[in-house]
Amino acid sequence: MDIDLRLTSRKDFTFLHETALRWSDFDKLQHLNNVTYHRLHEIVITHFLAAAGLDWQRDSVIPFVVENACCYCRPVDGGDTVMTALRVAALGRTSLRYELAIFDQEQVTPASYGYFTHVFVDRNTGQPGEIPLRMRSFLQGYLVSGKNDRPGEDEQ
Repeated sequence: MDIDLRLTSRKDFTFLHETALRWSDFDKLQHLNNVTYHRLHEIVITHFLAAAGLDWQRDSVIPFVVENACCYCRPVDGGDTVMTALRVAALGRTSLRYELAIFDQEQVTPASYGYFTHVFVDRNTGQPGEIPLRMRSFLQGYLVSGKNDRPGEDEQ
């Protein structure tokens, strides 16, 4: 990651989504299960892409996950809900990278942070495809200013 997201706060993110936690999200010690953090990342991204107008069933170009990571700062307190925050960190021709953070309801700094990279793929060929213009316009509105315009090897 380009920056230390442990030092960020909610105000540093451009898209927020509150998610209710379930009893099964916690382990025997009442810690949030590691897999739950990744599920929360996927939930906020799914809501974000729905807001962008992505139709998973019909669009000819759809996003595939190629990389993700999560770093843990402290346990989630076991409350009823958490806030997952997202911002677009890099936007290329066929891919983008999100930066994410999970906040307890009362905390200013994140309990965890991470990133998630999508490559857009042509549904019929399985090859990388350009991010559609309508979606690109939406994504640019959430792009962190001053970030590069390429999340990785996106020179195709």
